[in-house]
Amino acid sequence: MQMVRIGLGGKDLIVDVDNQWRSNQDQPHVMIFELYTKHGHSCDEMISDAKNNTQNFLSSIKPYFEFTMVVGQNEARNFNLTGKTLQKSAFFSELVNKHADKNGIVYLQSKDLNRLTRNVYNKFEIDELVSAAYIPSAQEKEIINELLKVFKDQQIQSKDLTKDEWNSVFWDDIFARPDIQTDYANEVFKYDKEEKKFKYDSEKDRQFRQKIENMHHKNSQNSDSANAGFNFFGLFGGNGGIESTEVNDETKHSIQDAETMNRDALSFDDFNKVIKKENVYFKWTGMKFESKDLTLFRLNTRNLNISNEIYFKRIVVTEYQTTQKIEIKSASASGFIESYIDPNLRYSFQSKKLSFIDAEKYCFKKNGHLINVNSMFENMFLIEEATSAYNNSTSETFWIGATDTIKAQAWSWVDNSPFIFNNCVVTTV
Repeated sequence: MQMVRIGLGGKDLIVDVDNQWRSNQDQPHVMIFELYTKHGHSCDEMISDAKNNTQNFLSSIKPYFEFTMVVGQNEARNFNLTGKTLQKSAFFSELVNKHADKNGIVYLQSKDLNRLTRNVYNKFEIDELVSAAYIPSAQEKEIINELLKVFKDQQIQSKDLTKDEWNSVFWDDIFARPDIQTDYANEVFKYDKEEKKFKYDSEKDRQFRQKIENMHHKNSQNSDSANAGFNFFGLFGGNGGIESTEVNDETKHSIQDAETMNRDALSFDDFNKVIKKENVYFKWTGMKFESKDLTLFRLNTRNLNISNEIYFKRIVVTEYQTTQKIEIKSASASGFIESYIDPNLRYSFQSKKLSFIDAEKYCFKKNGHLINVNSMFENMFLIEEATSAYNNSTSETFWIGATDTIKAQAWSWVDNSPFIFNNCVVTTV
């Protein structure tokens, strides 16, 4: 931190503060800032409130700590994405080995293409011309968007796919893939025009599930995945009849009121309400079920694999200064420190001397993990808090959640979250 100051965010205050910027260079970790009142007679009242009801006092005046820092200086990076880089992506390897056809073609939804792009970004080979660890988030976003454009080069509508091409479409749950859902519906449900109901055949349901399970056994992690893929209605179960455990609010009422309804049938209107749900990928045309048209993206994994330059970008940061603001709060009675980055996060600094494994077990018992550090700002915040927390400690090193024990020579966080920041500053306190 280069410059620091204190400010107040409350309205109509009788309390004020000297909010001039002051240098933080070579200063102690504890700094004194003064609050004062606009009227002398209010001073005792302010002191009383601050001492006796600290939380309400801080909530009313809304004090914040503001600081500036330079996070990049005369730095340059070359980002060069090649086929060799792609091969390091676990998701890309899965697409190549399990889903691409004999020509290396695979089809993805937009959400899966985003997943691939972020996975690949984290595997970038970086040729650092000058030692650099920080890339502004705006430029990271720019790189990811440009990568997406490269991968989204070939767009196709699912209605134009052949039966064989559908087998090269990546889907998290193979049994919920649109073409398979549609075949299932045409096989298992029959429309009775006279009764205006869709009738369900439990035996055909069982046979179809078994057939798909046998065909795609290698892509199925367990036999339950077939059931998950076809229970998208929340109405018809694999054992025949209507289930109510997954019925949504729209259909629950009609089912409860229609006590005389055949357990293996559903009215035309209720059935159409169900198939309008997001996870149902087919529609009724009046004669048969057809897959809903979806936008997919065609990826030639074979060409990408052998490419020497899929994407290149050079980033130069001459100097990047940022200002951060942290709300000042009262100390938690539980001993936890609130995070200014994420309101759902709390930190606890422990001085027990434990091994890495025992330290993680200790945190896990308290419903947490050893800390993940996901940005330079969080890193700086933790350094300040650790220095203060361990001011009287004789220990010199402390555990965080980075480990290479899950996979040799590959760093990851103990809770398996993405390893997006790798410049954790080592400090002795």
